[in-house]
Amino acid sequence: MSKLIRQSIVSSLLSYLGVLVGYFNIIWFFPYVFSTEQLGLVRVVQDMALLMTPFAQAGLRQSLLRFYPRFEAKGEKTSFLSFIFLGGVLSYVIFFIGFELFRPYIMDLFEERSAMLVEYVHVVLFMVFILVITGLFEGYGQMLFKVSVPNFIREVLLRLFLTILTFCYFKQIITYDLLVNLIAGAYLLAFLLLFIYFIYLKVIPFQFKIEFPERRLFREIIRYGSIVVLGSSGSLLVAKVDSLMVASMLGISEAGIYTTMFNVAVVIEMPRRALAQLTAPIVSTAFQQVKIRKIKALYQIISINQLALGTLLFIGIWANLDSLFYMMPKGDEFRAGKYVVLLIGISKLLDMATSINSDIISMSKFYRFNLYGVSIIGLLTVVANIIFIPIYGLNGAALASLLTLGIYNFIKLIFIYFKFKMQPFGFNTIKILIIGALAYYLSTLIPRHPLALVDVGIRSALITLIYVPLIIALKVSPDVNRFYHLLVSKLLHFVRK
Repeated sequence: MSKLIRQSIVSSLLSYLGVLVGYFNIIWFFPYVFSTEQLGLVRVVQDMALLMTPFAQAGLRQSLLRFYPRFEAKGEKTSFLSFIFLGGVLSYVIFFIGFELFRPYIMDLFEERSAMLVEYVHVVLFMVFILVITGLFEGYGQMLFKVSVPNFIREVLLRLFLTILTFCYFKQIITYDLLVNLIAGAYLLAFLLLFIYFIYLKVIPFQFKIEFPERRLFREIIRYGSIVVLGSSGSLLVAKVDSLMVASMLGISEAGIYTTMFNVAVVIEMPRRALAQLTAPIVSTAFQQVKIRKIKALYQIISINQLALGTLLFIGIWANLDSLFYMMPKGDEFRAGKYVVLLIGISKLLDMATSINSDIISMSKFYRFNLYGVSIIGLLTVVANIIFIPIYGLNGAALASLLTLGIYNFIKLIFIYFKFKMQPFGFNTIKILIIGALAYYLSTLIPRHPLALVDVGIRSALITLIYVPLIIALKVSPDVNRFYHLLVSKLLHFVRK
């Protein structure tokens, strides 16, 4: 557990370094440089590529995570990895052919209100290929517990590349058209850095002779990948389809506002993203070794740790949101998405509180459940957006995300409880929610400072000084308390020296 916590702390710190870059872009630089329409196009191009990637990857990353321990134990990991990466290329070719066949029908959805997007489909398709291969390398890195550097490349360097491109456009070094095309180049550069890192580790997973798994196991991998691709696609559909439907139904400018506010809220789930890369291989190995108690312990402690940190981030963002609008160029335009932050923030908290339920199901013999559950929820997401966006606009898309993600997590909780007799909640869950509500309420009692940046500093400091000591004093999380005592002991040792 200590290795998991240590790795997750490093990954989270790197993720939040990326958040600093991302917030500079989201809150100030991008709104200052781009119109909401231009910003919407930049965001939607990336979201569309992310949404298509699971279909093009065909469940191979999840297959790598599930079957790698079995092949490693047999001494056949190199041939298995070669098979997976070859499969990644072939699955993208099949996806590309299918997309080209249905391109006219897909583009008709955006022709009326987001015609700019149609001009850059080639960028989306190239990005999908890069994301497919990058995802397989990152999955392999997960199995090696090498996630810090890939996180740094994805969360920090990639954001820096996009910042540099935007600066070049701002200085009229490149045109907007070239900037959009070079977004795919930024993802390619990030992949090349990842590839160089694997060369440095001397773990490039290729050999010239590719050996296919035995027929029974080959069928099992194909069957698992086919089922998981629908599950992972549905999960991403729940997470990303809202921005595409906003672009389709309201316009690319509104999509710019929505995706910006969505990205303000999504910071809350950064700890979950860091942990997710580490827990999947642990859960996979635990199931192979039939260590259900280990999974149960992981299920509960990750729920508490994620909820504790997520709640602090959520109340900090919501308490300071009005000040953020004052600091943003075109802040009045983006204020239309204020409640997007609230609704998406709550949905992310729910996702974090329900812990690693997706990993538990995906790595168990009940992995087919994800197919049925996600298929239903994916359809429900589309229907909910169709219903709520015309009524509530941007807030309708966020409300649809909250409802569908909440329902999906509730279904998974019930399923895991009945199949494995485990659930992630306890009295400490209630403690966190009470402490968070108290810290937020007390922060609302202080008057606002006329300088927005100063107000953010004062309000954030007050929330932290109330929230963190209470979390430690009430012993909500053993890991938080261990980290606190370790930090104190190191500080005392430093002072005494």
